[in-house]
Amino acid sequence: IYQCDWSSDVCSTDLKIILPCVIPDVSNIISDVAKKHSLEMIQQYYLSCDEFRIHSQLTKLGSYFKNLTTLTKKQYTTSYLNFNRRWRTHRLVFVGLLLCHDLVNRGLVSLGDTKEHSNNKLDFFTRLINEKIIDADTKTLLVNNMDRILNLPNLHVDDVDLSENETCVSLHATENSHRPYKDTYLSVVSETLYFEDLPARFTKNVGRFVTEKTFKPIAHKHPFILIAPYKTLDFIRTLGYKTFSPFINESYDEIENDMERMKAILNEVKRLDSLNESDLHDFIENIVPITEYNFNTLMNKQLGDFVVKTG
Repeated sequence: IYQCDWSSDVCSTDLKIILPCVIPDVSNIISDVAKKHSLEMIQQYYLSCDEFRIHSQLTKLGSYFKNLTTLTKKQYTTSYLNFNRRWRTHRLVFVGLLLCHDLVNRGLVSLGDTKEHSNNKLDFFTRLINEKIIDADTKTLLVNNMDRILNLPNLHVDDVDLSENETCVSLHATENSHRPYKDTYLSVVSETLYFEDLPARFTKNVGRFVTEKTFKPIAHKHPFILIAPYKTLDFIRTLGYKTFSPFINESYDEIENDMERMKAILNEVKRLDSLNESDLHDFIENIVPITEYNFNTLMNKQLGDFVVKTG
């Protein structure tokens, strides 16, 4: 272990340290600290805890999920599924953009009040609009639609209690839980973190952070777009999963600017929502083998697969 007398800023490396962490990009932080104090890099291992959580539930629920048929060639009245649960900056911005582009009713969208925001939506919205992370055009669009955004009712997709964290992060072997996936052909996953340059009060980004929100669509055999930090899809592929290019335009994952990446995501949701029947059936035919592959990858992982050396 690094033994440090921080009062004198003198560190010794008599012992070694291994750092397990749920943030795969922690190596960047460790590298900065090592350079600052002229230390060698320590070993880091990424613990994919939420992936393991969903895997464990899959193995317990067994045949229910193995036998799921999610995507079929049928007529869909809603195209996408977008769980948001509680207000976070990127979720409010994205749902606001969906509303501005008349897309909210084209999908199944959840966004509910939480204790910290239920009585001060206007204050939260005003502080958000004044942040530098929002570009001028998006600010104008959101401000012009402020009344519509602030007057959105609580949006619910299923009957899960949003105040119960354990219920929200768990798989449920019920028809009601699976129905939103069957009624749509795309998950738009709002991950926990998104904006890089964000004040701490809005939940500052610490790099790529993949939670159960991404692995639940995999368990339900659903294709997904990730509202997540730069190159999160790239990281998902390092875990052994396939993503959905060219059937989904995944170039958004390569866009470093957060707002530009969000606009690219919005444009791809609009494109996929507008598929005609023939193109949609082709999309489903090409996507199903990938969703099955991803499901089997998640189901068949071994314990050691959830620990990945990152540095």
